[in-house]
Order: sequence, then C-alpha cells, then structure tokens
Amino acid sequence: MLEKLKQLIHLFQSNESEYLKSDYNEQECRLEFIDAFLECLGWDVTNKINNPPSLKEVKVEKYVQNMKKPDYTMTFHGFNKFFVEAKKPSVDITLDPEPSFQARRYGWNAKHNIVVLTNFKNLYIYDTTVIPKHVDGVNICLLKKYHYLEYLQKYDEICSLIGRYSVYSGEFDKLFENNLVNPSLISVDKSFLDDINGWRIDLANKLYQIDKAKYSDMELLNDSIQLFINRLVFLRICEDRNLKTYIELNETIKDESVIKEKLNILFKKSDAQYNSGLFDGEGILFDLDNEIIMEMVKRLYYPQSPYLFNIIETNILGEIYEIFLTEHLCFKEDGKIGLEKKQECKDKSIVTTPIEIVNSIIEKCIDFEPKNLNDIYNYKIIDIACGSGVFLEEAFKKICNVCYSWCENNDVTNLEYTSNGNKKIKYNIKKNILENCIFGVDIDPRAVEVCKFSLLIKLLEDESDVSLINEKPILPNLDQNIQCGNSLIEMVDVKGVAISNLLNINPFNWTNINNSRKFDCVIGNPPYVKTEDIHKINTKEEFNIYCRKYKSAYKQFDKYFLFIEKALSILKNKGVLGMIVPNKFLKIDAAKKLRELLVQSRANLNIIDFGSNQIFEEKTIYSSLLIAKKSNIDEVIYVKCDSKKNLVVNEFYDNLRLKTSELDGEVWAFSTLFNATQTNAFLDLSSKADIYNGIQTSMEKPHIYWIEKKQIVSENYKLITFNFNGKTFKVEKSILRPYFKPINNNQKGNGSYDLLETDKYIIYPYSKEGVLFGIEIMKKKYPNCFKYLKSFYSLLVPKQVNKIGRRDVPSATKDTWYQFGRTQNLTAFNDREKIVVKNMFEKPMFAYDDTNMILSSGGTAGYSAVSARKDVKDPYSIEFIQAWLASDITVSIFKDIASQFEGGFYAIGTAKLNKIRIANLDFKNPTDKKEHDKVTKIVREIREIKKQMKLIRRQIEINTLNLKIESLISEVNGIIKKIYERKFMYNEIEK
Repeated sequence: MLEKLKQLIHLFQSNESEYLKSDYNEQECRLEFIDAFLECLGWDVTNKINNPPSLKEVKVEKYVQNMKKPDYTMTFHGFNKFFVEAKKPSVDITLDPEPSFQARRYGWNAKHNIVVLTNFKNLYIYDTTVIPKHVDGVNICLLKKYHYLEYLQKYDEICSLIGRYSVYSGEFDKLFENNLVNPSLISVDKSFLDDINGWRIDLANKLYQIDKAKYSDMELLNDSIQLFINRLVFLRICEDRNLKTYIELNETIKDESVIKEKLNILFKKSDAQYNSGLFDGEGILFDLDNEIIMEMVKRLYYPQSPYLFNIIETNILGEIYEIFLTEHLCFKEDGKIGLEKKQECKDKSIVTTPIEIVNSIIEKCIDFEPKNLNDIYNYKIIDIACGSGVFLEEAFKKICNVCYSWCENNDVTNLEYTSNGNKKIKYNIKKNILENCIFGVDIDPRAVEVCKFSLLIKLLEDESDVSLINEKPILPNLDQNIQCGNSLIEMVDVKGVAISNLLNINPFNWTNINNSRKFDCVIGNPPYVKTEDIHKINTKEEFNIYCRKYKSAYKQFDKYFLFIEKALSILKNKGVLGMIVPNKFLKIDAAKKLRELLVQSRANLNIIDFGSNQIFEEKTIYSSLLIAKKSNIDEVIYVKCDSKKNLVVNEFYDNLRLKTSELDGEVWAFSTLFNATQTNAFLDLSSKADIYNGIQTSMEKPHIYWIEKKQIVSENYKLITFNFNGKTFKVEKSILRPYFKPINNNQKGNGSYDLLETDKYIIYPYSKEGVLFGIEIMKKKYPNCFKYLKSFYSLLVPKQVNKIGRRDVPSATKDTWYQFGRTQNLTAFNDREKIVVKNMFEKPMFAYDDTNMILSSGGTAGYSAVSARKDVKDPYSIEFIQAWLASDITVSIFKDIASQFEGGFYAIGTAKLNKIRIANLDFKNPTDKKEHDKVTKIVREIREIKKQMKLIRRQIEINTLNLKIESLISEVNGIIKKIYERKFMYNEIEK
C-alpha cells in the first residue's frame, strides 16, 4: 500500500503542472489517482472480490457531467457510510467554496456524519451534520485537510479517519458519531418533517378559513392535505432522479395567475403517466390560494431548499413519514388548527426501526432459490403493522436482489444497464415483483397511503426516462396490496358490536388480501402496547375480543404478543416470521402463553437478544429479534448481540442451541449453567427454603405507614413523637416494627455479606398471627396510632370502600380501611432468620437478617426474602443457602434468567428465586456433609467479623479485616464452585 502511494505521489509531483491544466479532466484524475489512492486506504474500488451490486464496498458513479450524484459511496456491508466527491486538480478546493458546498450538501442529505472532498492534490474532510449554506466558505465545518505531499507522513491518521479498516472495525462510527452528535443541529429528516408539518398546519387553516362547513371534518382534512403534499413531493423526487414529467413542478408557479390551472394539468398528465391513484382527482387544489402553493413549491427547490431528493435515501423518507404518522390535525383551544399526537402515541416517544435491524430481519427471513421468475412472483411477504412501509421497502429490495442473481445466472436478457453503468433487472420485472410479492396491512388509513407512496418511490429507484420509455402506465396500483384494517380482528369477531365501536375497531377480512392465501414471510416491528395502555386507547369490546380470540392475551399481556400469534397463523408451512420485539417476552410471566404457543407451533426459532444494549435512538427499549420458521425442526438457536454493527456482520456471543421441546411456557433461560442444573443432582431452592415477598401497604407517597428515625422528635418506653407533613404526631412503640426500605444510594449499596440496618419503622396493625387489629382494639390499645391514621383517612381509605379513595385494597371493608394493600406474608417475618434479596441489582445482595425486619415489596424496586425450611429431611443451614445464592456461579445464572435493564441492572424477585436450583446434598455422604458444614462455619465467621468491625475506629484495622473477609468469601466461592462441578460431573456419569 505504502509503495503504491509513494508511486502515486511521485507521479503527481513530477507532472503537477500538466495535471493542473484545465484540460486534464475529472474522469482522468479519478482513474489515475483517486481510485488508486482509495485503494491505498484499503478500499476495493473496482470490486475485485466480485460482490453483488448491492454489496459493493465502493459504489462508483460513472463520470457524466451534471449527474448531481457523489462520485464514490463508501459502504459497510451494503450500508452507505460516507461519500467521496472528486474534482479535477485545476479546481482549487482550498479557495473555491462551490465544491465544499456541493460535497457537504450530499453528505447532509444522506444523513452522513462526514464527506470527503478531493482533487488528489488536496483532501478535505467535512462535518456534514450542519445544514450547508451557499454563503459558507471552504473552512466552514472543515475537520481535516491534507496536501498530497503529507499523504505518506500522515497515512496512519488518514486511514484511521476514512480507511476501510476504520469503517469495518467500528472505529469510524465511534469517532464521528460520538464527536459530531449535537442535539441543536437539524438533520435532513427533522428539517423535512418540520417543513411538511408546517405545510399541514398552514394548508389546514387556509382551507378552514375559506370553507368552514366543508373542512370541519378533521379526518377528511388530514387525508386531503396528506395527498396534496405527497403529490408535490413525488413529482419533486422524480425530477431529481431524472424522471421527467410533462412540465417541471417549478414551471407551474412562474405565472401566478395560472398556477392552479398549470398544476392541475401537471397532475392530470402525471395521472395518465403513472396511473397509481396518487394523482386521481383534483383534491383540494382549487380551494387553495396561490401564495401557499408558491411557498411550498419554492421550498422544494434550490436556493430555498436544502434538499437533494436523488440523495435522500428511501429509508430516510420512511423514517420521516413514520414520525409524520404519529400526529394529526386538530382544533386547538384558540380555535385554530394545529398538530397533536394521536391517542395511541401520547406519553410515548415514537422512534423508527434502524435500517440495520430491518435489513438483518429481511436477510434472515427471505432465503430461497427460485427455479424461474414465477417462483419469485409466487413468493408472498406481508407486514401486518406496516406503518410507513420501511420493512416492505427492504423486502422488495431483497426480492429484486434474488431476482438479479437468478437472471445473471440464467437469463441475462432480463437485465439492463443503469445510467451509472451498473446492471439491474428490467423495470417491468421489478413492477411485477412489487405487485405480486409485497403486501401490508395497517389500521391507520394515512399509514396505508404513506406505505404505498414509499413503495412507489422505491420502485422508481435507479430508473430513468430511458428505462421507463415502454412502460404505460409506469406505476402499479397498490390498493390490493396495501390495505387498511385491524390485523388482529376480523368481521366475524365483531358480531353485535355497535356501528360507532365497529368503526373504531376497523376489522380486517383476511379473505380480501393475497386471494385469501397464506404467506411465505411475515415481517415487521409490531406495536408495543401494555394492557393498561390498551384499556386507555381501545374500547372494552375490542379488549374483550383480544382476550377471547388470542391465547397469548394472558394476564398483563402486551399487544405485540397478539401480533406474533397472528403472524404464525397466516404463515405457510416452512414460512418464516421475523420481528423485532422487546426481549421481556422470554422471561416475564405474562408471556407464558406466548412462549407455549411458540413451542407448540413447531417453529425453528432463532432469537437474537440485545440484552440492555440500546438499538433505538433516544428510546430505552430492551430488544430482541425473533425469527421463527415453520419447519418442524425441533431447535432453537439463542445468541446475544451488543450492537447494530455486530448484527450486520453476524458477530454474536453466548451462542446456545437447544431442542425446542426442552422449552416450555415457563421462563426461557438460555443459559448453559441453568440448564445443567435441571437434573436430579440439584433440587428446587423452594424444596429447602421458603421464598416470599416483602409487604405492600399500597401507600408509599406520602409515606404514612412508615416513619424515618430522623422524623422522631422524642421517645420514651411507650411512645415516639415525630413530625410528618408539617404536624407532630405520637404512635405507640408496640405497634411498630423495624422496616427495611433503603432510599438513598448509601443505604442501597449493601452487598451480600453486609450487616443490614434500617432507619425506619413501619406501623404494623397486625397480630403475630397476621390478624388485623380491629377498630376497637386500635382505639383502646393504640389510640395515638389510630388518631394518626384517622387524620389521613382520605388518603388511606381504599377505593373499594369509598369513591374518594385511591388505594387498591381488594379485601377492604369500611371497618378495615387502614389495612395493608396486600395481606400475603404477614406472618413470614416473625422470629425467623432470613436472607434479604434485592430484586433489582447491579451489585447483587443476599444479606442475612435475624432482627425481624419487615421488607418493602414493590416488584423490581423492592425486596424478597429466603428462609431455611426446618420441616424437611436434612435441612440446609441459612448460611449455606446464603453462600449458594451469593456465589459467582449462581449470580451468573440469575443474570441469565433475569430481565436485564440499561446500566447493567438485573431484575429477579420471587419468580426467579423459584427457578434457582440448589445442590442435592446427601448428608450421609461425607463429602457433601463436610462441605455444607464448612460453608456454614465460614459464613458465620464472616458475620462475626462484620459485627466486630462495627466497634473498630482505626482504618488500618478495618482494612485488615476487610482483607480477611475477602479471603473467606473467596474460600466459600471456591467450595460452592467445587460442589457445582461435582454435581455437573455426576450428571454426565448418570447420562
């Protein structure tokens, strides 16, 4: 590489005066110098490795003047990363601002982070996250600049910035994505979305002012305005892609007196030319004033427009429209029309599916070898919540690539050359693929229109007037392919439903699409809607239909469960489902029926789990890819992936292959260690221990039931006096119990062998037998406490007793209004040693307590407890159970079966504790007995040292004892590890 670069530099230096002449053109410079220079940086410019067109490392534009496309596109496995714009050496890119403006405009429109501008004599690297302006000088947004005589000296630096290795290793993304991200900057998608939304509001208010009666129907107004905007954008995209219409859009506004007439002629000519339904009818055109039309059209052209519609990738347009669909026009309080989020999108930040995710799902799902073109046309793909059509666009592209490969090997007459010299399949074949293979359903009629629009734009990609000359009409009508309706509910499900509710439910008949046949592939990113949100968004009737119709509608289900179930039902045998969904379906109890369904479907499962790694921008979602092939192959492959980059190159870890029949509806714990414990050498922890939750008062804010020691003003043997809510109260000490509920970070930092302390008491109006003290007892024995609780009656009274109440206490009556929210485990904390378990941990906590502290419950945020059972044969000591739970191996098992959260947090609790297996010790076996007793002794020693440390002041002594404790914990871990290994070995011998 370096030798070749030396030769290039020497050649240019020796003949520099000749190269700087204007008759030495750009094409010559590219062929002689820039191609070779990029190869010196590791790029395969001429495709020596013979990748298919879609996967070329470098996409090179054929040299044609005024093509208005970047000269080189540097890619990563088919994904565009940055452009290189070439100029001839006589163009002085160090002084002339036009080339830098052009290059930056390319990069900004493609949503790239950088662009490279070079004439070989100089190489400039620009930041393209800032909107370029024509008045900008050459140094605006300039990141790096190099003279050709510096190329050798700074070779490593240049490679680290724009070399192939930097891109393919991920260093490129780390360097530029982290350094250039600036929330105040406006990207191309946000800018264009702002323009579209501005047009929506302006058009709506203008139309409403003109004819309030006609345009008071917001749904009709939304539809009409969207159609008008789509028409203008479509025509503008066609122009930038060299697909000429009768007249150009900007020609229609040159004579203000006939703008609407000329635009109407253009629409009619376009309808005749394209005939897709997009230009059918006049719509709102003749109700608009000329001024607003002129402003919209001008904003689509330079110099007012920053947009290059031949550069903006189709998936970026899809992202724009995906966000566009989350809002609709509505009347505001001031009587004007504005935008607001749709009901189903409120309280949510809507994000688009990253193109790497979409592409990966498509690549993993669409994998077939056609024998002829009919095999291709008979391949049917559907997205049952298609939105703007991002998944369907990539599916269409993939089928076209499959077709290209077949044609190249079997019938090259079906291929033709594009304007840049690349080969592609003929347009009529592409059109047949779109009409025959691609289907979608969405409940939102505007999403359906956007999806059709996006697919038509995708169809026209790489086309020109020449390739379309024999096509009449040019575009297909996609009304039968992309349809509107509720994918989850059919007309047969809504018998007896009132018309008003029927319109809201919008049932869909599956007999009306694809001739009622099943599909080869179901893809997409279904809606994630929790049960509580379904109740907010949908009618009770609709919710009941879901519960009645779908097995996966179990407990607190999520709507995406139903979409997976529906997808499985419409798949052919050997068909493939591919979706991105939250990974919690693997482990949560509410997804139990869905997991059973996936097992029963006899699908070959491939699960790619991103764990806590975030895939979506500006949105915390714990994601996974679910690929399920109806193949009757009894197998599930589970892998983990930590980034979109590694997904693209299929770099996974923790690969695990199991038989599907080994899974059931319970937690899917894809852990070699966990599965190894599912034998007779291990027992359920619950066989040797009681596992229970903390208590739940159902009143945490304000914390009426519990009192912090810092609130206490004074106390005696009988009463405590404390401040709360600006007043002073008294409570009897005998009704108080120590309460473990850490709040600040210092309190939450306990580890597994730490001594637990609490600074709180809880009012505990129950006997040791768990019986609630009646009102008379409260008044007589605990009058101060009762007076205190009574003063907060309006907050404590359950909603089951009084309409003013907000506490949920199912068993409450008017005489038990002060009882806790749940009555489980009230006696579990009496005179009993226990291990306190932190339900959500970064650092695990399995800590011993013998002070009868009551624990706070609350799901992932609370605490659970484990106590040794004495009523079983050969009971285990509490110390052994503690050491087993706290051991490195068991903690790793917990992490495998737990729900994972951002920042390295894991959620366990009683559900996961009940999944843990403990060694089946035989106390007649000397080794088992010795190890159990040894662990017990060491753990007790650790506890005693911890108690001693409470009395020590000198840091040097504390340090010494900490070292001793670390040594003892290490010894305990070593013994537990030996027990695991011996039991695993026993399993193998038994086999």
